[in-house]
Amino acid sequence: MTRWGQAKFDAERPGYGSRAVPDGNDPILQCDPAGFPRVMFLPTPFEFVQARGRVVQFFEREHEWRPIWTDGRSLPKDADPTWYGYAVGHWEGDYTLVIESGGFNDKTWLGSWGYPHSDDMRVTERYQRVDHDTLLYNITVDDPKAYTQSIVCAPENDEAEAEGGD
Repeated sequence: MTRWGQAKFDAERPGYGSRAVPDGNDPILQCDPAGFPRVMFLPTPFEFVQARGRVVQFFEREHEWRPIWTDGRSLPKDADPTWYGYAVGHWEGDYTLVIESGGFNDKTWLGSWGYPHSDDMRVTERYQRVDHDTLLYNITVDDPKAYTQSIVCAPENDEAEAEGGD
């Protein structure tokens, strides 16, 4: 972590795990959304809906819709910060959806242990259909304000922990 990231991490008071304290300040314990990408690592269902010019991700935990624009637009340079960011995607072949996201607010954590992120965070995801019943999910978090290197969660990188314990 950077100094900024470490200071934010030290100030957080998780309600779960080895750092848990009573009356923690985990955003989801304050009835705030889990945010992205944390929601991806919670054991709750989500689904994809494909529409013209976009794919929509629906998270059943919070009944939250995440539009992923696939109409060729690029990420805005100054998107209004939101819990789930602003996402654009494109297909690589018939089986891989690549999504780039930015425009996040800094009110959420990457996981239940209090790992922070800044509003400069960028996320790249790859969903690859392996077979009829299997999607392979890779995610890279880049946040130079909070971390000195990218956080990568991919099957070939089993030791990576984007969540820190969720």
